[in-house]
Amino acid sequence: MLRLRHLLGLSIFCLTLVSSGGQGELFAQKTQNMEMFGNLTLSPSDLRTPKTVYGISGGSLTMQSLANQKQTETGECIGFIDTQPDHRLTLTQNFKYLRLQVKSSGDTVLLVKGPGGTWCNDDVSDRNPIIAGEWLSGTYSIWVGSYEQNASFPYLLEITSDRP
Repeated sequence: MLRLRHLLGLSIFCLTLVSSGGQGELFAQKTQNMEMFGNLTLSPSDLRTPKTVYGISGGSLTMQSLANQKQTETGECIGFIDTQPDHRLTLTQNFKYLRLQVKSSGDTVLLVKGPGGTWCNDDVSDRNPIIAGEWLSGTYSIWVGSYEQNASFPYLLEITSDRP
Protein backbone atom coordinates (compact mmCIF):
# COMPACT_ATOMS: atom_id res chain seq x y z
CA MET A 1 0.00 0.00 0.00
CA LEU A 2 2.81 2.42 0.87
CA ARG A 3 4.51 1.78 -2.49
CA LEU A 4 1.20 2.45 -4.28
CA ARG A 5 0.77 5.73 -2.37
CA HIS A 6 4.36 6.67 -3.26
CA LEU A 7 3.73 6.08 -6.98
CA LEU A 8 0.38 7.87 -6.76
CA GLY A 9 2.08 10.83 -5.11
CA LEU A 10 4.74 11.12 -7.78
CA SER A 11 2.02 10.91 -10.45
CA ILE A 12 0.00 13.68 -8.78
CA PHE A 13 3.04 15.94 -8.43
CA CYS A 14 3.97 15.29 -12.08
CA LEU A 15 0.38 15.98 -13.19
CA THR A 16 0.46 19.22 -11.20
CA LEU A 17 3.71 20.12 -12.98
CA VAL A 18 2.18 19.50 -16.42
CA SER A 19 -1.04 21.37 -15.65
CA SER A 20 0.55 24.37 -13.95
CA GLY A 21 1.12 26.30 -17.16
CA GLY A 22 3.66 29.11 -16.77
CA GLN A 23 4.50 27.99 -13.22
CA GLY A 24 5.72 24.55 -14.35
CA GLU A 25 9.39 25.52 -14.49
CA LEU A 26 9.32 27.05 -11.01
CA PHE A 27 7.49 24.00 -9.60
CA ALA A 28 10.03 21.69 -11.27
CA GLN A 29 12.91 23.54 -9.63
CA LYS A 30 11.22 23.43 -6.24
CA THR A 31 10.43 19.70 -6.38
CA GLN A 32 13.53 18.51 -8.25
CA ASN A 33 15.16 17.14 -5.07
CA MET A 34 11.88 16.19 -3.42
CA GLU A 35 11.94 12.96 -1.43
CA MET A 36 8.60 11.37 -0.71
CA PHE A 37 8.17 10.06 2.85
CA GLY A 38 11.57 11.44 3.94
CA ASN A 39 13.09 11.36 7.41
CA LEU A 40 14.95 14.16 9.20
CA THR A 41 17.54 14.54 11.94
CA LEU A 42 17.57 18.05 13.43
CA SER A 43 19.16 20.18 16.11
CA PRO A 44 17.88 23.66 17.03
CA SER A 45 20.58 25.31 14.87
CA ASP A 46 19.34 23.36 11.80
CA LEU A 47 16.03 25.22 11.81
CA ARG A 48 17.13 28.71 10.83
CA THR A 49 14.74 28.08 7.94
CA PRO A 50 11.78 25.67 8.03
CA LYS A 51 12.32 22.11 6.76
CA THR A 52 9.81 20.34 4.53
CA VAL A 53 9.08 16.69 3.74
CA TYR A 54 6.42 15.39 1.36
CA GLY A 55 4.01 12.49 1.19
CA ILE A 56 0.54 11.17 0.48
CA SER A 57 -1.96 11.05 3.33
CA GLY A 58 -4.28 8.21 4.19
CA GLY A 59 -4.43 4.57 5.12
CA SER A 60 -6.86 1.91 6.27
CA LEU A 61 -6.10 1.83 10.01
CA THR A 62 -8.04 4.07 12.40
CA MET A 63 -5.75 6.55 14.13
CA GLN A 64 -7.44 5.76 17.44
CA SER A 65 -6.35 2.10 17.23
CA LEU A 66 -2.68 3.00 16.73
CA ALA A 67 -2.73 5.84 19.25
CA ASN A 68 -4.50 3.59 21.79
CA GLN A 69 -6.68 6.50 22.88
CA LYS A 70 -9.58 8.63 21.66
CA GLN A 71 -7.98 11.98 22.43
CA THR A 72 -4.67 13.54 23.47
CA GLU A 73 -3.91 16.96 24.92
CA THR A 74 -3.39 18.24 21.34
CA GLY A 75 -6.63 16.90 19.87
CA GLU A 76 -8.85 14.00 18.84
CA CYS A 77 -7.35 10.80 17.40
CA ILE A 78 -9.61 10.55 14.35
CA GLY A 79 -9.10 9.62 10.72
CA PHE A 80 -7.20 6.89 8.91
CA ILE A 81 -3.46 6.20 8.68
CA ASP A 82 -1.04 3.51 7.50
CA THR A 83 0.37 0.90 9.87
CA GLN A 84 3.91 2.25 9.30
CA PRO A 85 4.85 5.90 9.93
CA ASP A 86 5.24 8.25 6.97
CA HIS A 87 8.26 9.99 8.49
CA ARG A 88 10.73 9.71 11.36
CA LEU A 89 12.03 12.85 13.01
CA THR A 90 15.11 12.59 15.21
CA LEU A 91 15.84 15.56 17.47
CA THR A 92 19.42 15.59 18.73
CA GLN A 93 18.58 18.09 21.49
CA ASN A 94 15.51 19.36 23.32
CA PHE A 95 13.53 22.08 21.51
CA LYS A 96 11.87 24.83 23.57
CA TYR A 97 9.43 25.22 20.67
CA LEU A 98 8.84 23.15 17.54
CA ARG A 99 5.83 23.12 15.19
CA LEU A 100 4.79 20.43 12.72
CA GLN A 101 2.21 21.69 10.23
CA VAL A 102 0.59 19.70 7.44
CA LYS A 103 -0.32 21.63 4.29
CA SER A 104 -2.67 19.92 1.86
CA SER A 105 -5.73 20.56 -0.27
CA GLY A 106 -7.44 17.60 1.43
CA ASP A 107 -8.67 17.00 4.97
CA THR A 108 -5.65 15.56 6.80
CA VAL A 109 -4.91 14.36 10.34
CA LEU A 110 -1.64 14.00 12.25
CA LEU A 111 -0.31 11.44 14.75
CA VAL A 112 3.08 11.76 16.46
CA LYS A 113 4.55 9.13 18.81
CA GLY A 114 7.84 9.63 20.59
CA PRO A 115 9.60 10.54 23.82
CA GLY A 116 7.06 11.75 26.32
CA GLY A 117 3.96 10.39 24.66
CA THR A 118 1.50 10.36 21.79
CA TRP A 119 -0.17 13.37 20.18
CA CYS A 120 -3.05 13.59 17.69
CA ASN A 121 -4.47 16.56 15.82
CA ASP A 122 -7.06 17.52 13.20
CA ASP A 123 -8.27 20.81 11.70
CA VAL A 124 -6.21 23.53 13.41
CA SER A 125 -5.41 25.36 10.16
CA ASP A 126 -8.44 25.01 7.87
CA ARG A 127 -8.64 21.23 7.32
CA ASN A 128 -5.02 20.62 8.26
CA PRO A 129 -3.38 19.68 11.57
CA ILE A 130 -0.64 21.33 13.63
CA ILE A 131 1.20 19.99 16.65
CA ALA A 132 3.42 22.48 18.45
CA GLY A 133 5.14 22.98 21.77
CA GLU A 134 8.20 21.87 23.69
CA TRP A 135 9.84 18.70 22.34
CA LEU A 136 12.29 16.32 24.03
CA SER A 137 15.31 14.93 22.19
CA GLY A 138 14.80 11.50 20.62
CA THR A 139 13.10 9.88 17.65
CA TYR A 140 9.48 10.57 16.73
CA SER A 141 7.30 8.53 14.38
CA ILE A 142 4.94 10.68 12.32
CA TRP A 143 1.81 9.60 10.48
CA VAL A 144 -0.13 11.92 8.16
CA GLY A 145 -3.57 10.46 7.55
CA SER A 146 -6.85 11.43 5.99
CA TYR A 147 -10.05 12.27 7.81
CA GLU A 148 -12.04 9.96 5.52
CA GLN A 149 -11.28 6.30 4.89
CA ASN A 150 -9.84 5.47 1.45
CA ALA A 151 -8.97 9.12 0.77
CA SER A 152 -5.41 10.15 -0.16
CA PHE A 153 -4.01 13.64 -0.64
CA PRO A 154 -0.54 14.94 -1.49
CA TYR A 155 0.85 17.01 1.39
CA LEU A 156 3.89 18.77 2.64
CA LEU A 157 4.88 18.66 6.29
CA GLU A 158 6.61 21.82 7.44
CA ILE A 159 8.83 21.67 10.51
CA THR A 160 9.84 24.96 12.08
CA SER A 161 10.93 26.51 15.35
CA ASP A 162 9.30 29.84 14.38
CA ARG A 163 6.23 30.79 16.33
CA PRO A 164 3.21 31.93 14.28
